[in-house]
Amino acid sequence: MRRFLLAVVVALLLVSCTAEQAAQTPEPTVTLILATATQTPTPIPPTETPEATEVPGITIEIAPTAAATPVPSDAPLEEVDPVAAELVFIAQGLVADQTGLPTRRIRVVSVEAFLWRDTSLGCPVPGQASTPNETLGYRIVIQAGDTEYLFHTDVDRVIPCDPENEVLPDVLPEVTPEITDAGSS
Repeated sequence: MRRFLLAVVVALLLVSCTAEQAAQTPEPTVTLILATATQTPTPIPPTETPEATEVPGITIEIAPTAAATPVPSDAPLEEVDPVAAELVFIAQGLVADQTGLPTRRIRVVSVEAFLWRDTSLGCPVPGQASTPNETLGYRIVIQAGDTEYLFHTDVDRVIPCDPENEVLPDVLPEVTPEITDAGSS
């Protein structure tokens, strides 16, 4: 019984000391470090910025960053468009699975943006119907060894395309780093 009472007394003393320390401890100060804005390759329309709101105990510092490197206009599409890059990666994986080669041995020949006219994505399958539907996508050509592989895509499908059945649209979309953003809204 004595041990129990001793434990209770010690616990009460600890709680009492902790409460006193908490009452004497000042509020913590939070520091936020914000990176400065960098230049983007595509102009973004200006937006109104609300006035800064001061919050007691919070300090905001703006950290300097390195100058942005503009993307050259002749850069391959897969280097400036993350969706195109992901679709190229998927196409390389499909060829790697088919050939047994590692993806590092499969090289990109070309990536072009297209506005496909129907659900076949410019690769109609004989005997299979397609529905008219304008869809932004890509024509991807990759090479493994001496063989070239052709793929047509939208933003979530990568389909192998037989060059003999390929139907390219007459009009190409304007190529921008955000080509797929317009089609996803």
